Amino acid sequence: MFRSVSMTMNISANLQSLFTWNTKQVFVFLAAEYETPKKPLNQISLWDGIIPSKDHAKFWIHTSNKYRFIDQVQNSSRMQLLA
Repeated sequence: MFRSVSMTMNISANLQSLFTWNTKQVFVFLAAEYETPKKPLNQISLWDGIIPSKDHAKFWIHTSNKYRFIDQVQNSSRMQLLA
């Protein structure tokens, strides 16, 4: 049995305060952590982006994941065979 997730996100942020006189750009990401019976800590990156300047640091994004997130714990024995 495989567990998979697809999602749509609305992200709004004002990161202008991160830009000081010597900040060239800011890398941001949204991550999720979850537990499974076989692994207590799982982490996945849901979204990331580069904010090139203070002018672009106040934004709103509506996005969906391009690929479904699939729980690889269920496939761990097959992944070991392929390695």
